[in-house]
Amino acid sequence: MIRILAGEDVTRADGSTVKWVHLIGDAAPSSLALTGADVEDMADDAVLAAGSTLRVPGKKYVLYEDGGTFVEV
Repeated sequence: MIRILAGEDVTRADGSTVKWVHLIGDAAPSSLALTGADVEDMADDAVLAAGSTLRVPGKKYVLYEDGGTFVEV
């Protein structure tokens, strides 16, 4: 289960909105290409913003591109 620890909406130059979030999870997800559908209490179509982070036991990930794939750091 992946949950939001903290976050806020970010408005892009084109007027669309993305979610900048700090996520925590019980275990590493099977895919690091996360969307709102993978996060508890987030809209399924939500796009995660660059700079978002994911922490699970023993691992840390960061998102370098809006809607991209998390990378282990």
